[in-house]
Amino acid sequence: MFIVRIEFQRVQTFLFTVPRLRDMVGANVLLGEMIRCLLPRLAQGCNSKMNDFAVQPPDVDPADPLQVAPKDEQDNPKRLYERGILSRDGGHFQAVFESDKDALNFEREVRKKIWQELPRLRFEVINENIEIENEKIRRRLREEKDDTCNQPNCRDAEIIQIVDLPQFQVCEESGNGPAIGRFPYSPEPENQRLWISQSVYERKEKARQFFRDKVPNKESTVEPTKDIIGLLQKELPLFQKMAPQDFHELCEDDYMAVIHADGNEVGKRSKEYRDNFYVKYKVDSSRDDLYLNQEAYGEQFFHRMRVAVRKSVVAALYKAFCGHCGQFRPYQLLMLGGDDLLLVCQAKYALPFLVHYAKELLKHELPDGNTLNIGVGITISSPSLPFYRLHSIAEDLAGSAKKLTRRESVVDWTVITSSWCEDPIQIRERDMHVKYQTDKQETLVLTGRPYRILKNGKNDLESLECLLDAASEISRNDKEDIARSQLKNLSFQLAKGKRWTELCFRELPSPTKGALMKSMEIKPSDLWKDINGLWQTQLNDLVEIFEIRKLGHRTSRNRRGE
Repeated sequence: MFIVRIEFQRVQTFLFTVPRLRDMVGANVLLGEMIRCLLPRLAQGCNSKMNDFAVQPPDVDPADPLQVAPKDEQDNPKRLYERGILSRDGGHFQAVFESDKDALNFEREVRKKIWQELPRLRFEVINENIEIENEKIRRRLREEKDDTCNQPNCRDAEIIQIVDLPQFQVCEESGNGPAIGRFPYSPEPENQRLWISQSVYERKEKARQFFRDKVPNKESTVEPTKDIIGLLQKELPLFQKMAPQDFHELCEDDYMAVIHADGNEVGKRSKEYRDNFYVKYKVDSSRDDLYLNQEAYGEQFFHRMRVAVRKSVVAALYKAFCGHCGQFRPYQLLMLGGDDLLLVCQAKYALPFLVHYAKELLKHELPDGNTLNIGVGITISSPSLPFYRLHSIAEDLAGSAKKLTRRESVVDWTVITSSWCEDPIQIRERDMHVKYQTDKQETLVLTGRPYRILKNGKNDLESLECLLDAASEISRNDKEDIARSQLKNLSFQLAKGKRWTELCFRELPSPTKGALMKSMEIKPSDLWKDINGLWQTQLNDLVEIFEIRKLGHRTSRNRRGE
């Protein structure tokens, strides 16, 4: 038997080629429908099939939010295995064929289809005999250390590049490829018409299908898209509100948050779970379907994880956004697959959503007996800044958060109020570490980031949840005698020294000082704490969290009466 694997590369580069919200959604639909619909149909057309297993593949979870989808679009590994497909959801595709001829036919059809439907997306096709995988497993079981034969016999995908000739109009949206015509860049008929390529046109068509745009003077008859987010749309909060056409409509004059989250140690945990397969089932290593049984066992872990993520995201969205009263939906899912999540939303909702999401994940135990915890990066800025840059920073911040710990859900974030976004981690190293000399040298750390998301106790200021509670406590007194300028000025004084800050804290007006002491449950002398010879404070982060809901245009807030 032969297995064909398809791995997509630089997916985010493909998704963000056109930095418009609708077009990014459309690109995600194109990719999702390719993996979930077109590739399975191609595999079945080339006679993909598998035999019975010693391990039972997981069946559909009745509590999965994706249950609302038609049967063929649900996350049901058992049904896919019956059709010869090892994996589909989660961004990876594997299919099994009895003959080399069928596998090669599938490989040719796959290359042709991806080049046609997803131009400029890089991918790799690996086609090999399953006996090679079986032999790898046998070597591992024999504890052989020679892994020279463990490299897959892969062939790099060819990338077709069309030379931009002078007589062709170049696509004005992406800057790549010849244009095929002039089209409006949004559904509004009066909008400017731009020259766009075939690839960008397909994105816009899928965005129209995803958002179910109406044809003028006619009711919409557009069928829902078949990607994960498209299938879940009706199950998400505020579905009846107007869909934002761009980031400015989504934000409604507030700041925007880009949230990038993925699971901690998922690869390590899945490998340990797969290795347990040999202990649990005591499988004969001479079996021809050794690798397939291992994959069926490992899919139990990944399937349960995907369902847990979907259920947690849907529940957290309801808890965070249901009270929104604006004209447009204040959030948009851009990626939801496996343990990955990419969400854009109004800035004031980002941190509360994250706390709800981390709490919901604790309710769902995975097959290895533990729950999923996540590493998250959040970039908060004006929606005018380049999206690719905001997302890149969010990815870097997620990596920074994971350095704190991988055994709990963790987060790092940055707030950008300038017209360009520098590396926030470098800025933090430069501006948030202050050294000065008294009778000895002292070093101040003006931030506690990264943080654990969930608190371990009532007054756990080393967690995002507790800081949000403290900011909410200050907000409850905000309409009385507390001036925001007093809080911001106190945070500016932090860099002038430990004793000076304590003095400024003591000299605050009574309402402001009382609100801080009540919310943080500290005295002025407790403002700094000694961590291995460094003096650290969370006050700067608390003030920043408190200010997030105030970000945006002053005139817009006045119009809304805030």
